[in-house]
Amino acid sequence: SSRAVVVSDAWLAVIDLSHPELGPDRIQISNDTVNPPEAEEVVLTPDGNFAIIRQFGATSLVLVNLDTAEVQSVIVGENPTDIDITPDGSEAIAVARGSSELWVYDLLNPTSAPQVVPMPRDEVFGSLVLSPLGDAGILFSTASGAARYATWDRTEPNPLEAVTTRALVKPISGVEISPSGETAIVFHPRE
Repeated sequence: SSRAVVVSDAWLAVIDLSHPELGPDRIQISNDTVNPPEAEEVVLTPDGNFAIIRQFGATSLVLVNLDTAEVQSVIVGENPTDIDITPDGSEAIAVARGSSELWVYDLLNPTSAPQVVPMPRDEVFGSLVLSPLGDAGILFSTASGAARYATWDRTEPNPLEAVTTRALVKPISGVEISPSGETAIVFHPRE
């Protein structure tokens, strides 16, 4: 709770909330400040040391050390559309919709090689909601109009058997998981 972080397409603004006069320290996150890739999402590691930025259509994530202002690219699959931090704060997970993969990063060493989990190639999942324990997740799409979702069993040792697709009657507008992790509620668009 000591920092606020605001992302724009070319810059990351870090605001020290304990300073008597609030003002941003800007960190350049794109080499092209005139036509930078669109920054769609920023997540922070629980210790507050790193920000991870997902950009539209990129094949890498931007990793920013908030203490040193060092900026690095971290490889990710094709067209990442969502990134989440596990509830225990140990991992970041990116959904690479274009390559049908989940990229799992160890946040103790975010630049180390990530684990890549395949998703079904014949599906288009772009969003992930994790269970409160982080041992399972729901994969879905709000953009494709598909009336399907998948469950991801993170305890399954064989990555090829960890993701199971399930049918619904209508497309999805959102998914939430109960605090116990035993129930998921699927929301459908009004139309």
